[in-house]
Amino acid sequence: MNVKTWIWCLRCEQCFSVLLTTEPEMEDADENQGMGASVFDHAYELEVQLGVETDGEVFATCPYEGCSGSLFDFRWWEDFRLGQNITEEVPAMDTVYPLYPDGPPQQSDD
Repeated sequence: MNVKTWIWCLRCEQCFSVLLTTEPEMEDADENQGMGASVFDHAYELEVQLGVETDGEVFATCPYEGCSGSLFDFRWWEDFRLGQNITEEVPAMDTVYPLYPDGPPQQSDD
């Protein structure tokens, strides 16, 4: 795993990086309503890095303390930023990137 990839979490609206074996395929926004390939295509790799064991099963969870985000809440940063017209190619850690922004990104209170 050597491809650094950024993920945005819907629950806490913050970003974190993971390492993947291949770069996620970004699909044509017109054909896929603004969403690229699913994070579920890389579920195993995310579970290895972000996994928390619950009742004998491992689930990928958001690494931010107090956030209950999971694979269902994760979006590729590249897809999210293009949909939001964010110019930053690399997001800042501990910064909130709201789904419905009222202004510039905010530093997290955590």
